[in-house]
Amino acid sequence: SVNHKFRLLAYGRKNSDVSVYAIEDTTGGLEFSHRLSVNSSVIAGSLGSVCELKWSPDGCVLIVAWEKGGISLWSTFGSLLMSSLNWDFGLHVDLQHHNPLQVAKLEWSTEGYHLFMTCKKKIELCDENDTSFYDVLQLNFVKSTMSMNPCIASHSHVLLQGKTIK
Repeated sequence: SVNHKFRLLAYGRKNSDVSVYAIEDTTGGLEFSHRLSVNSSVIAGSLGSVCELKWSPDGCVLIVAWEKGGISLWSTFGSLLMSSLNWDFGLHVDLQHHNPLQVAKLEWSTEGYHLFMTCKKKIELCDENDTSFYDVLQLNFVKSTMSMNPCIASHSHVLLQGKTIK
C-alpha cells in the first residue's frame, strides 16, 4: 500500500509482519524505514500472512488484516493504535482456532472517519451449493485536529471530530 503524503510503501509479509520503506529523495530508491509486528504476548502462534493493508486518506493510519483473522491500526511511523486481537468476542470464541473477524476486503471512507470491511461469516451448517458468505462491517472513528495541525504548545483540551452517516 502506498502513502503518498509521507512517501512510504508498506508491504505485507507471509510471517504476519509489515515492512515499511521510504522513498529516498536523492536516488528515488527504497530505504527500509520500520517494521510493524504484533508482539507475541498479544497472541500466541501465527496470524498467517497479511491479506489486506491500506493507508487512511490522510496518510496517518495504516490498517492491517491477516489471513487467520484480526485487524490492527498503526500510526504512520509504527505505533500500534488498536488491535482486534485482544477484543472480547464472548465466552465460546477461541481466537487460536477461529477469529470471527476474517477480513476479505476493506476500504476507508473519503475523509477517513469510517472503515468498511467485508468479513467472512462462519457457517455452522452448510451444503454443497454454498460458497462463501460475507458480512459488511463499519467502524467509526474520530480524529483530533492536532493530528493534522501539530503545534509545540501543550493544550489541556483536545477537540475530536467525527462524521455521522444518515
